[in-house]
Amino acid sequence: MKIAQEFVSHPAQSFRYLRIDGGEIGRLHRHPQIELTWIERGSGVRFVGDSALPFEDGDMALLGPNLPHLWMPVAGARAQGLLVTVLQVPSEFFEQPTLPELAQLRGVLERAALGLRITGACHARVSALLARMPGLPALQRLPLLLEIFACLHEHAASLSAIAASRGAETGRPVQKVLDWIHGDIGGELRVEDAAAIACVSPAAFSRFFRRETGKTYSDYVRAIRCSAVCLQLRKTDRPIALIAQECGFANLSNFNRQFLAEVGVTPRQYRGGG
Repeated sequence: MKIAQEFVSHPAQSFRYLRIDGGEIGRLHRHPQIELTWIERGSGVRFVGDSALPFEDGDMALLGPNLPHLWMPVAGARAQGLLVTVLQVPSEFFEQPTLPELAQLRGVLERAALGLRITGACHARVSALLARMPGLPALQRLPLLLEIFACLHEHAASLSAIAASRGAETGRPVQKVLDWIHGDIGGELRVEDAAAIACVSPAAFSRFFRRETGKTYSDYVRAIRCSAVCLQLRKTDRPIALIAQECGFANLSNFNRQFLAEVGVTPRQYRGGG
């Protein structure tokens, strides 16, 4: 997936407020603004920097400037679409000399450079504030924005990092391969077939895939497949073996080892919340 540079304009407002109901999926993109994203409805895979992890209703993240990101719904959710609230705030908003109080936010904003997942009491408070924004004029949204970031500052210690690095900008050959992977997650996905799509030898493909994405081909496929499994474990009570097979894991014992290495718990523990 090629990273698109998004141009964000809000000349009559200090920050951009968006509420998207059932819109297009969009594409992997970045922009100079700090972004707060709240998935009110939807599930799929969240791409932030080099991270690809499942998300469900309520997912909320604070993203630093120019951090690549995309919330991609699962295939069954595409018809309904996501319901999303997004705030995009210029970095310079927090650097105004006439508002020295905003300097207190420097720590949480720096930590957001690679994305922060918002959960717990902070999530409850921020989502309640965001829920008040629809229908309000821009001037009345401004104090809510300040209250949101004050809450993020107050709960900074509880916010967990999302990505390890910003990820790399991928060119067109890799984009074709990623589209193929996501479109056939349960298929064999052999590296030889991926190399043929990119029109290079398998050896050359392995080198440039890692250079462009920051992951080996096998690590990337494992991460995406495990993310798909996680979604099914959370949303259904279908047998684990069947879910694993449909997500491309032909051998159950090998699946259990790979899932534990990727997610940190066994599939049964993940389903049980442990």
